[in-house]
Parts: sequence; structure tokens; C-alpha cells
Amino acid sequence: DRLAVFNNAVARRVRERHPEVLVKGGAYARYLRVPADPDYRMEPNLAVQACHTYACYNHPVADDGCSFNKDCFRTDLEKWAKLTPHLFIYEYYQKGAWAGLPWPIVHSVRKDVPYYQRLGVEGFYSQYTADAFPGSAVVLYVAVKLAWNASLDVDDLLADYYQACYQEASEPMRR
Repeated sequence: DRLAVFNNAVARRVRERHPEVLVKGGAYARYLRVPADPDYRMEPNLAVQACHTYACYNHPVADDGCSFNKDCFRTDLEKWAKLTPHLFIYEYYQKGAWAGLPWPIVHSVRKDVPYYQRLGVEGFYSQYTADAFPGSAVVLYVAVKLAWNASLDVDDLLADYYQACYQEASEPMRR
């Protein structure tokens, strides 16, 4: 609870002098857990950036068949969504430790970003490093497009991406 309580205290003090300022606190790793105190209330100027770490990317966050995502991310994310109107997401849509190998998770991203929008998420961030970009470019492209408009057709986005990047080799590259 200590980080959430600390962030709340900082937000309260900032609001006294600067009521227009939004304070963002991280909900990363163990700090993703919502405070256990049932009376915990967030300051109105405190935003939470929940990180989808130590969770499953093989399945969409809201997939009921994936208990790992439910237990390690979704349950707390939905609790944060009820506590604050200022919810942000920190994603790992690339894996630097994979030495630039492709990480084909578009199947999850296509469902995750609209799910985040339904929860009322206001902001979205994905980890980025230039070295890992070639293996995750298509995933980041789809995520960025959906972050702006979650109702876009992902298959159309993929066709656009592969045509723009690979032209006459777009179909073999897509396969």
C-alpha cells in the first residue's frame, strides 16, 4: 500500500498549490496491487499508470480462459479503473531480450487496446528500444493506430503496414 498512499499524499499537496496539475503514479510489478484498505480513496488529480508486466501476452488481457492475466493484471487494472478517472497503461509490446526476433502478438493487441478504451484509459505507453524495433514494428504500428481509434479494422491495418513496408513482397512477408 505504501506507494499508493505516498502518491496520494503527494497529489494532495500538489493540488493545494496547483489544482490544475495531474500527478501520475506508477502501478508497476508488485505496486500494481490496489491498496487493501477498503476506505482508500484517490485524490482527484492522481493518475495511475498500470503496467502489464509479469503477465501473459499469448492471450488478450480480458480473455477469461487466461487465469494468469486475470490474476496478475486484469483484476487489479479493473479495480484501478473504478478508483480513478485518470488511468494510463504501460505496455511491453516489444521484448528487448529476444535479440530483435519477431514477437507476433497482434492477436492480443487487437483486443487489448479496445478493452483499455472500454475501461476509460486516457493514456497509453509502450516500451521502445531501437535495437528491438524490427521484431516488434508491426505490433507497435497496430497498437499506435488502435490507441488513436480502437474501432479500426486490424486486418486493414496489417495490409497497409505490409504494403507500405514491403511493397511487392507484402504477401510473403505477411505470411
